[in-house]
Amino acid sequence: MAAFRAAVDAAEARAIGPAAGRGPFLIGSARAQEMVDRELARDESGGVSRYRRALARHLAERALWEQALAEWDWILARNPARAADHFGRGQTLDGLGRRAEALEEYRRAVSLDGRSVPFRLQLARRLWESDQYYQAMNQWQAVLAQEPGNVDARLALASGHARMGQRSEAIREYARILQLVPDQPEARRGLALLRGASGG
Repeated sequence: MAAFRAAVDAAEARAIGPAAGRGPFLIGSARAQEMVDRELARDESGGVSRYRRALARHLAERALWEQALAEWDWILARNPARAADHFGRGQTLDGLGRRAEALEEYRRAVSLDGRSVPFRLQLARRLWESDQYYQAMNQWQAVLAQEPGNVDARLALASGHARMGQRSEAIREYARILQLVPDQPEARRGLALLRGASGG
């Protein structure tokens, strides 16, 4: 973590812009430099936010949620239009157990980038957990409109139909999954339970 903080400090001290690249920084060992460089490679944006974003992800990966949240807040106060930053903040709020706030961040992420399947899947999960079933199912259907072969979305949608008593829709989704992945165990179990419950 010290390596990430040193990179942020150096970026702030030098007011690095997009054209300046990522260093070099004297941030400690070669291993620490490699770790920071690997994280920075995930981010094509420029300026200090890039370094803060790397630090926020690093903190979140270590479950240092309060510190990570402070970094996301700093980043979003300066640029609230980046979907991935709202998603990162949502994950951090999830880590803190602040589910309602996390849900709102996932909504913002999807509204800013409706093409991101991971954003929609996470939003759908949180909607379902907060008893917003139809909204969750709409998100899974939106994922499938983009990626018809997305098995995770199909499994979630099938399970959703089953839990809501929509047996024929659930059977249809499980059957589609088994066309894509013939030995998918969850789909086989779900289909067997539904067919067994009807005696057919």
